[in-house]
Amino acid sequence: MERSVQSYHRLGLALLAATTISSLSIKATDAQSEQPGSASTAQEEPIKRTVLFRGNLEGVEGKEIVIFIAELAPGAVGSKHYHPGPEFFYVLEGTLAHEPEGGPAHMMKVGDFGSNPNKSVHTIRNPSTTARARAIDFLLSDKGQPLVIPIK
Repeated sequence: MERSVQSYHRLGLALLAATTISSLSIKATDAQSEQPGSASTAQEEPIKRTVLFRGNLEGVEGKEIVIFIAELAPGAVGSKHYHPGPEFFYVLEGTLAHEPEGGPAHMMKVGDFGSNPNKSVHTIRNPSTTARARAIDFLLSDKGQPLVIPIK
C-alpha cells in the first residue's frame, strides 16, 4: 500500500511539473508565433497534437505515460475516436465541447479538468469560430500505442 501511494505521489508531482513546463513552453511558442511573418493559424491542422513527453510509468511494467498538447483551431471538430488507455485533460485556453458517446456534450472552459475512461469513444470540438482552444492531456497506456484511434 505504501509503495502504491508513493507511486501516485510521484505521478502527481510529474504531472504538476509537466503542466508547469508545458505552460512555459506554450507562452514561448505564442511569443514566437506572434512574430511578423508567422504562418496563419488558419493554415494549421484543425486538431494538432504535440507530444511533450513519452516515458515509462514507473513501477508498472509495459505501461507508459504520454503528455501532449491538443490544439483545436477555431471551429475544429474532431472525428469520433478513443484513446488506448485512460486520458486526463485540463483546458489551458478557449472552450472545448466534450461529448462522450451516448451522452450529451458538455462545455469546458479554461481551468476545467476532464477525463475519458480507457477506450471510451468520444468527440471533441472547438465551438468558437474565432478563438483556438488548447488542453494538456495525460494518457496512460501500453507502451508504443498511438495517441488516438479513430472510429470509422
